[in-house]
Amino acid sequence: MNSPKNQTDHLLARAGLYQFYARLIERELDIETLSTFNADPLKSAFNNLKIEVPDLSDETVETLAIDFCHIFIGPRDFVPPYQSVWESGQFESAATDSMAEYLEIITPQSKYQFKDHAGLQLEMMNFILQRQHDIQDCSDLANAFFARHVEWIGSMLHAAAKRSETPFYQSVLRAGAEFLRDEQLEFTGAST
Repeated sequence: MNSPKNQTDHLLARAGLYQFYARLIERELDIETLSTFNADPLKSAFNNLKIEVPDLSDETVETLAIDFCHIFIGPRDFVPPYQSVWESGQFESAATDSMAEYLEIITPQSKYQFKDHAGLQLEMMNFILQRQHDIQDCSDLANAFFARHVEWIGSMLHAAAKRSETPFYQSVLRAGAEFLRDEQLEFTGAST
């Protein structure tokens, strides 16, 4: 059986991954973020996950920014990082109404124009898991929020990895889809 410290460490590691993926799909990488990725312990962690960390240069940042735009912004054949568009093909669906309810009790650090952006949802999941660490009765909230607003993101990340043209985004988005598949099992196991 896992000790409480191991359970806490596992929970906080999961929360950190949600925050990482929120940042990754929120906006393009900049030189500062790429520099962090190229330093240990992150570079070693990426290597262990078979995620190719690109070299640190202005040219690399520009190449990654172009790929980010092709993946998530368009103008065509892109992967929309919005739950309502992903699920119904249009903005402002039941997903945004449900997110508005959660946003009444959870205040994210980042500002998003659309309430159902995957980055916001991942950031909120990070917040919920952090609170679950602090307040043990948040697990029901985590389960409900994951089922309503995070589960879809795994399929979106899988599609985004296929759309990507750079090895970094291909590998890191694929790893994100796998992480969310594992999370689905974590939450399914937690509810039985």
